[in-house]
Amino acid sequence: MVCGRCGPERRVDNGRALSFCTLLTHMAERITVVQRLHGSGATRYAVEADGHRYHVGVSDADVRRLAPGAAAADLVRESFVFLLEREPASSILQRFDLPVIQRYFPEYSEAMRRRFSSTGP
Repeated sequence: MVCGRCGPERRVDNGRALSFCTLLTHMAERITVVQRLHGSGATRYAVEADGHRYHVGVSDADVRRLAPGAAAADLVRESFVFLLEREPASSILQRFDLPVIQRYFPEYSEAMRRRFSSTGP
């Protein structure tokens, strides 16, 4: 099966084939995002994913650039889905601002714009 938005099916641990959209939805359900502090154009979030805790900063400018019209919490959640597609939760920095992801994964900005462009995450 091929999804027009996400591409072909992927195999999961139990060998069952899932569309990439379904897989992303499953990953997003394992991520909890809670706003902790908002001030002067930046917001800090507490994130839990796969038993690990993180502190993430996102500015209003980050949201406008990466996910125009989306809520900052949705961008944070989708950013963690992106990261978990590429590395285990234990490898993700415990404290960072969203633009840091671009340093490690040059495709990050384009991936976020694509994910939020038509139907959203």
